[in-house]
Amino acid sequence: EGPRPKPAFFGQPQANQQPAQASVPEVAHPDDPAAAKETRELLAEMHNMRRNDSAANRKKHFKKLQAKWHPDKCSEDARAVHTLVFQWLQTQKEWFTSEAPASKSLRPGAPEPA
Repeated sequence: EGPRPKPAFFGQPQANQQPAQASVPEVAHPDDPAAAKETRELLAEMHNMRRNDSAANRKKHFKKLQAKWHPDKCSEDARAVHTLVFQWLQTQKEWFTSEAPASKSLRPGAPEPA
């Protein structure tokens, strides 16, 4: 018997494991049809803006989206969907507002092309 390998620290990959890639979900809570529908529509809009608008315009638009989907700015019956969409929207901020060219980010969370 050879020496036993040292255990990895929590969250650290073992020697034979690949590190987990951070990925941005395409839709918020696919099991919630209303939230999934809204996030699919938002994602299409964001992709279009990512290709065609400047980072400054996207940042302004993102603030408008945050205000529109903030859970405190809606009726009580819409709060659950607004919360899910707002949380999802927050995960998209870096991708949507970054200065990187759109060709390098075809899909949020996709690995950068070489």
